Amino acid sequence: MPYNLLLLPLLGGYIFARNFYRTRYSALRSENYRLLFLAAQYGLLFLVISAGIRALWMLLLSYKPDLIAVNKVWHVLFPFDYSGTAFLAFVLGWASWKFLNLFYRSDDEVDRTIREKADPLEILLKDAMRDTKPVLLTIKSGKVYVGTVVTNFNPAYEVQSIKIMPILSGYRNAQDQTVTFTTDYFSLLTQIHEQDPEVSDQDRLDLGTVIPIDEIRSVGVFSLPAYKKHFGTHQATAPASK
Repeated sequence: MPYNLLLLPLLGGYIFARNFYRTRYSALRSENYRLLFLAAQYGLLFLVISAGIRALWMLLLSYKPDLIAVNKVWHVLFPFDYSGTAFLAFVLGWASWKFLNLFYRSDDEVDRTIREKADPLEILLKDAMRDTKPVLLTIKSGKVYVGTVVTNFNPAYEVQSIKIMPILSGYRNAQDQTVTFTTDYFSLLTQIHEQDPEVSDQDRLDLGTVIPIDEIRSVGVFSLPAYKKHFGTHQATAPASK
């Protein structure tokens, strides 16, 4: 097989690795040479499968001589040895991920990839977003936010910032690091939850707060009942769920 034809299975392997949920996020975060080897690995697999299909085709030609005309037309259009094998390998990589993705969920693969990275912060934030648990974030200025995470995580890239829907905000005392909440968003959240017409769509969009990861000093899952019982006297109540 001419070496330039090997670009076809390599391209098919690249397309497969970038789109198949099981390999997509690993491929996206791979450096150039690692991505090349990943694409070559799947390209070789598709080339072997294509060679097997070619052997079956040649066997079929011995039983169905009338199909030889199809073979001749192909070689007139593409007069290169093994061009059909290389092209089929490309087609397998280009098309097979669409079928295989029926057996996998993108969200599950995102979770799996994040856990494989084993970054405690990313795991905590992703779990909090999935379970709609509020988190308490302390930033370098001493400001404190409690809110639900609404960022969509892409494990292929480093997290640069997160967006939360604030529930409470306040500050940490510089002396003993205790938290004092000064702003309560519960009434507004209740209005949003109940689709109060007095709350505009712009108000809903403006309520989200974006915090750069570099500004975060600490983060943890927050339980308002536990906080009220053990650490504070804040009397806010969560909006009722429907």
